[in-house]
Amino acid sequence: ASDRDGQLASLRDAGRVAYIQALSSGDGMLRPETSWSAQGVYSYDPDLPLSFDVHLYANRVKDLIEYQPVAVLTDGQTLFSYYNVRRVQTAGTSLRMQWRPSAPWHVSASYTWSRAVDLDVLAQIDRGSLYTRVDGRDMRLSRDGYGGLFRRSPHRATAQVWLRPSSNWDASLSITWRSRFGYEDVNGNLVLDSDREYVNGYALVTLSARKRLRDWVTLYVRAENLGDYIDPTYVQSLSGRLITVGLRTSWDS
Repeated sequence: ASDRDGQLASLRDAGRVAYIQALSSGDGMLRPETSWSAQGVYSYDPDLPLSFDVHLYANRVKDLIEYQPVAVLTDGQTLFSYYNVRRVQTAGTSLRMQWRPSAPWHVSASYTWSRAVDLDVLAQIDRGSLYTRVDGRDMRLSRDGYGGLFRRSPHRATAQVWLRPSSNWDASLSITWRSRFGYEDVNGNLVLDSDREYVNGYALVTLSARKRLRDWVTLYVRAENLGDYIDPTYVQSLSGRLITVGLRTSWDS
């Protein structure tokens, strides 16, 4: 924490800090994380067009290494830092499906539910010592009001359709979706418990196609993030719509 605070002070003195965000507590010493896990998988894959599998898991983690935004700089960049979460429990399930209705078509879909919680926060809630703000009043936080760890979407889903009428060309359409997730504390209790602390969920659509023009050359087209969704404040990895057109060549030596 001292190194982080010193860096923040230097940047602030240089006039490069737009604002500082609420910081999680920590002793400034990063410790390696350790964990144990349990999981189970059930697969259904008969000689039929439809197959699926179900995956269940649970983990207990000691000293989970987390990152958090600590400041926004005047150039719009976000400064991050790392810290340990002493006791964390995660659990979830994922479902995956494959469907081949006919020779040229292939459909796949997946859904994941997961939840990660700070066990020390749950202990505070159970003792009645953790509070939140509701309509300007301090209220004891309940387990139902606790959103778990920051930056983790509880729901994610993907769907993809492939079409391959021949060996000379194919096309695919894919959609990925994630539900809302917590980003930063805004009411000062350092836990995720308010709608104002969430970033909206979003979906991304990708379309791609390939056409073999000759045995040694293939034309490909790929359009990512067709909806041109961006969130430069909270999801800086999204660069907007990206369209790529190119030729791929190969020769046998």
